[in-house]
Amino acid sequence: MRKSYHIPLSLVLLFIFSVDLKAQEGPEKTTAYGVSRETHLGGSRIYTFKNTDVVGSPLLNDEFKNGRFLFKSNNQSDIVPINYDLEQNQILYKKDGQILILENENIKGFSFELPDDFDSSENIQEVYTLELTDKEFGFAETIPVQVLYNQNGAIKLFALHTVKFVRGNRQDPFTGKITNRYKNDTEYFLETPDNKLHKLGRLRAKEIIKTIGGDSKKELNSFIKQNDLDDKSQKDLVNLLAYYDKKITVSNQ
Repeated sequence: MRKSYHIPLSLVLLFIFSVDLKAQEGPEKTTAYGVSRETHLGGSRIYTFKNTDVVGSPLLNDEFKNGRFLFKSNNQSDIVPINYDLEQNQILYKKDGQILILENENIKGFSFELPDDFDSSENIQEVYTLELTDKEFGFAETIPVQVLYNQNGAIKLFALHTVKFVRGNRQDPFTGKITNRYKNDTEYFLETPDNKLHKLGRLRAKEIIKTIGGDSKKELNSFIKQNDLDDKSQKDLVNLLAYYDKKITVSNQ
């Protein structure tokens, strides 16, 4: 029978942003979004999978998903459909049938609502922060980074989503068209107790344990076996990191 080392995900998310969130009220508060009048449907760019000339999309998600913006004022927005343009580094949301660009100076991040199949899924809630600086990642500008684990402790886990536009160089022999492609990629980073950021080869428990290294390897591998943790499950990785985080905290006391 599978054992579990359980940490409520709600606590994880509270620690991620460390704020006492207060919902903004009513549509009159939408001015706090700092909305640009520019819509994201103009010009010659193609953002859908349906166009025969472009395969893929520069957007984080195939469809807009309901979520909330988290403001520096420690407030959060009402639920709105949100997406993120990886190519243009623009946070998008829908209002009154339009796709609008959010000015991100006044927000600290955003999160998506839990999907209907969350309880049976191996993924944690999607939460993104805008508060990581170029000290961690070498960013030239603020970029949303997914927070997979952060309880303000000794270890943190992040995911950086990127996209690359690749122009085609061959014509289809039947249609004569050249197909361009968007290639999406995700890089994972583990911040260790020495405050160093390490890029992981892939999101696996084995990669995390290898990066942590030292005398903890044997103990963490034993914890995985004892609790029958899935090497690929985000929720199980959170349990593993929470266990290690607690161990570090106790040893430093």
